[in-house]
Parts: sequence; C-alpha cells; structure tokens
Amino acid sequence: MACRPEALVAGLLHGAADALPVSSSAHLAAAEALLESPPEDPVGLHAGSLAAAVVVFHREALEILRRLTWRRVAMHLAAGAIPAAVGFALERRPMPLPLVPGLLAGAGALVAGDRLRGTRSRWDAGPADGVWLGVAQAIALWPGVSRNGITLVAARARGFAPAEANPLSREVGVPVTLGAVLLRRAPLRAPAVASFAGAAVARPLVRVVDRGGPLWPWAAERALLALVLLRQSRAA
Repeated sequence: MACRPEALVAGLLHGAADALPVSSSAHLAAAEALLESPPEDPVGLHAGSLAAAVVVFHREALEILRRLTWRRVAMHLAAGAIPAAVGFALERRPMPLPLVPGLLAGAGALVAGDRLRGTRSRWDAGPADGVWLGVAQAIALWPGVSRNGITLVAARARGFAPAEANPLSREVGVPVTLGAVLLRRAPLRAPAVASFAGAAVARPLVRVVDRGGPLWPWAAERALLALVLLRQSRAA
C-alpha cells in the first residue's frame, strides 16, 4: 500500500520534535489533525528518530561506550527501570491522559529549568542521578510532557551544567526508546524513514540546546501549540 504524503509530513514533524524539548506526541497529534491523516504508530516513528540520533551523534555514542563504568551502568539501570515499570503498569491498566495539560506542564518545567545553572559534567552521573532521570522519564509517559524536555530539566535540577544536561538527556533516552521499539516490534515503514529525516534535519537546533541555550523559546512554542490543539478540539 502506498504511503500517503500526509503520513510522511507527520513523520517528518515527529522526528524533528522528538529531537527537541517540545513533545513529539503533541506535534504528531497536531499534524494528523491538520492534515487529516490516519494515526501513525508512535513507536515506529520513535524507531526512525532513534536511528537518526545514533547516526548523527555516532561519535558521542562511541565516547559513551568508551567511558562506560559500573557507576554509569547503574545510572542507566535506574534511569531505564523506573519508566519501564510504570509503562508496563500503564499497558495493563490504560489511563486516559489528556494531551494539552501535559504540554503546558512541560512548558512550565522548561521555564523553571531555564533558571538552573549547575557546573557538573555529564560524565559524573551516577545511580542517584539515574533515579531522578528515571522518574522524569516515567513522568514523560504522560503525552505532551516531552521525554527530552523533562529529563533535560531533571538533569539541570541535579546540578549538571546547561551544556551537559541535553547530551545526558539524550544518552538516557536511547535505552528506553530502544526497549520500547524492540518490545513492540515496530515496523520500519515510510513514515518512520521520514521521522529519521526529520530528526537529522533538526540537528542544528539540537546543537543550540546542547550548548545550553535558553529554554523559554521552546516553552513558548509548546504553549502556542497547546492553544492550537484546544481550538482543534473545540472545532471538532
């Protein structure tokens, strides 16, 4: 079956949003509503953006593997086990979680995180940091919150320097996303390839966040998107 152009556009937007602290789930919902495109499997789209992250930041991935210690392994275990447990519970007992409140809550977290200016290096992250990052990733299961956004704020709250927080957020997100993709056996269809392309194209913006740029513009974009989604829901 041929892929609809609307699905490719939605995949592109999802991939770009997934690489930034702006909520890929909210942007995907907005794109599908505006383009009148059937819902796409978000896990499949995450597979595309995950592949882009590994390819685009392959040198960073190799450095992470080179510096891997038992302390950092423990950090990853904590950061991954907590959202995995919460996700399993939600799979067994699904709960209707509204999108717009999550989008606004994530925007508020970014505004608060903008004021946090620590000095720690991401290579100092340990098990206690993993617990905080794991709780943040569990919170991000609420649609609209944004996994990247909330873990970025959590890293800053733990005293990591602004230029260290986003790479750490990206690092802890890879195992969780990979686990979800493998568990769901997400198919790599054309929209997933489009998500790969969107994430790759967003690299310059990701670099801005990596350098510790201000977070309030992303919060403002999220608030604007929340208004768009509210108008769509009222018009439906």
